[in-house]
Amino acid sequence: MRQGNIRLLMVAAGACSLLVSSLGAANVDESDGDTSNEVTYFQTKLVKAEKVCKFENDLPIPATIDVRDAIPPFNRVNLTVEKTQADLGLKYCDGSNQVFPKATVYGFRLEGESEVHSPGPTFLAKEGYPISVAFDNKLQGPHLFPVDTSIHVPYVVRKDPDARPIVIHLHGGHTEPRSDGHPEAWYTKNFAFTGKTFDLDNFRYNYSNTQDATTLWYHDHTVGLTRLNNYAGTAGFYLITDDNEQELIAEGRLPDDKHTIPIMVQDKLFSTDGQLYYPGVHGEPLSPFPNVDIRPEWPNPTILDEFFGNIILVNGKVWPKHQVSPTVYRLRLLNASDTRTYVFKFETESNDAVEFYVIGSDGGLLEHPTKVDQLVMSPAERYDILVDFSPYKGSRVFLRNEGADSMFKGYFNPELPAPNGQTELLVFKKDESWFLLRKDDEIAPPTEVARDILRFDVGNDLDQRDRSFEEDCKPNCIGNLNLSADTQLGNPPILPQVVDRRRRLSLFRVSDNEGDTLDHGRSLLMLGTFEFGSLSFQDPLTEIVQVGTTEIWEFHNTTRAAHPIHVHLVEFDILNRQQALYELIDRPQVDPSDPFGQLITGAIINPLTFKLTGDEVLPQPNESGRKDTVITLPGYVTRIKANFDCTGIDCTNGEYVWHCHLLSHEDYDMMRPMKMYGRTLGDKKRPIPYPLSSREQDSNFSFLETLLGKNDEPTWPFYTKSFKQSLKTSDAGSHLTCELTKRKM
Repeated sequence: MRQGNIRLLMVAAGACSLLVSSLGAANVDESDGDTSNEVTYFQTKLVKAEKVCKFENDLPIPATIDVRDAIPPFNRVNLTVEKTQADLGLKYCDGSNQVFPKATVYGFRLEGESEVHSPGPTFLAKEGYPISVAFDNKLQGPHLFPVDTSIHVPYVVRKDPDARPIVIHLHGGHTEPRSDGHPEAWYTKNFAFTGKTFDLDNFRYNYSNTQDATTLWYHDHTVGLTRLNNYAGTAGFYLITDDNEQELIAEGRLPDDKHTIPIMVQDKLFSTDGQLYYPGVHGEPLSPFPNVDIRPEWPNPTILDEFFGNIILVNGKVWPKHQVSPTVYRLRLLNASDTRTYVFKFETESNDAVEFYVIGSDGGLLEHPTKVDQLVMSPAERYDILVDFSPYKGSRVFLRNEGADSMFKGYFNPELPAPNGQTELLVFKKDESWFLLRKDDEIAPPTEVARDILRFDVGNDLDQRDRSFEEDCKPNCIGNLNLSADTQLGNPPILPQVVDRRRRLSLFRVSDNEGDTLDHGRSLLMLGTFEFGSLSFQDPLTEIVQVGTTEIWEFHNTTRAAHPIHVHLVEFDILNRQQALYELIDRPQVDPSDPFGQLITGAIINPLTFKLTGDEVLPQPNESGRKDTVITLPGYVTRIKANFDCTGIDCTNGEYVWHCHLLSHEDYDMMRPMKMYGRTLGDKKRPIPYPLSSREQDSNFSFLETLLGKNDEPTWPFYTKSFKQSLKTSDAGSHLTCELTKRKM
């Protein structure tokens, strides 16, 4: 155990030099020179990314399920989730021209069809037209990837290793509780085993589609298995349209369906037998990028706290190309990767930058188009963009990534005016190359292998379009669209000015009990509250939300990396980010993966020394719309505002979650439950309060006031008198250390 109970985290404050481990790279055997086509590890050999063909595969456009105008009973969709063999387009271009066999993946099959789609088919839905979907689980047998049963996973995985539980979540959906895809609402084949929140009487998913036009996506959300099931292929687009969007298309302000392309980006690893590979087994390869070694005392297989692949797939194909006309296209981007944050940009063959426009984010269309030359996308984020290919007839345009092969740290652009006088800029340009930097940290150079994403081959012939409408945007039209940067696209709803509640929530990194010493344990990423510190998914509820209220949530990120936080049920506005100084105090808590209740050393923010050290930083222009996933920067508090209205659905006493969307973090154990109370009685009626149990204490609770005797003493199991005493007696100035700098984020 560590000596002392206080450690200081000076994130982005310059007090400590933070180092990133490069362990794991030593596992790579490069001694074979050019005589071999693979990197040699222990038993498994991985494909060498630099020898894989690029831009030989045509970009697949996912099949569609069009239910935009469907009414009962034609709004019922039946899909099965199955294992299948898929051609992912993996081939060597090193002279051998080796073509790899099809890979085993998970996918979706529409009732009455024979083809299994991976990624899944794209739903085309419309606001005001609800649909009902059944995802029939047909999976059985060993998982495609190693399953760590030492963490919180469905009990059936330990009871029957061949059982394959799933549950589907409509990410960003304004969805009733039983259809939300709660991580413990999983079910196996023929519903032989089900999770504790699964309702067998209502096994269909009802999607109300009460949202404006937007880009959503659906994916597996099974507790402890989300990273593996998604990596296997259980994901797809869900596009909602509305009358406003259709009018914009009819007026030539937005491209039509023919000129709209969904783009799902994922990074993968492959073994030399052509199969998808996911690390975790002792003695087998890790990621080729810097990573932590698997220690011998860890469970086998084990979860790792990050995943980076060296081969990029778009819509399920390796490094594809796509033929386009010299006109404006609408690209619906989705980062469906496990851990990798992309810094997307477009370039010509001569590496000249191509500017583009952001027109929508997670929750729908922005008020006006926003011109950018790069776009940061963390896992689960979606952005709707316009790219004008008309100046590039007969040439090629590349979608590229300038992000690093490591955890993301920040993304402010110093070449743009600094909002609110902000001076701590976390991205800078050096020698015409982008580098990601955190103050007093090492430079993380742009990726080499994951730089290329997708190639667009621009033709010479322009598609004929109906130009009967008046182009009122002249002379500032974007390409051949009746659209300029001043054109109004949407009317984002104005959130109520009155804030009913403000919550202070926190992000932590601690260590579990799986090492011979505390520092040798596995990384355990956790959420919690400012008042109670780090909490596991199974700890008592803290986020109890009344239907119809407006809340501000503050995310205090005490870790060394950025984390994309996703809140189910609602869309929110990003208010601002503000740099802070966090001092963390150790406190005992129950190990979330230990059935015997063994204690680990958790963490809590010392409220007596907490300090805001910077100005409020407004969101980036592309973040100005409605969001359901927000990047929380290390050493910053990130503030969002949401109205939990539940309009159009019944979320009475509903159980939801909020979590980090780095999937390896979500599975262990960066997820917390959220509960709604109250009844939706109509748009103009106030909700009826739903009585709280004695254990459902709201997180809008002043721990400092408790210390001063102004509130009742909390009686929760993770609160101890010794911790209270340590706060009273601590001398922050005499216990400052840089111990956390020795840890991997």
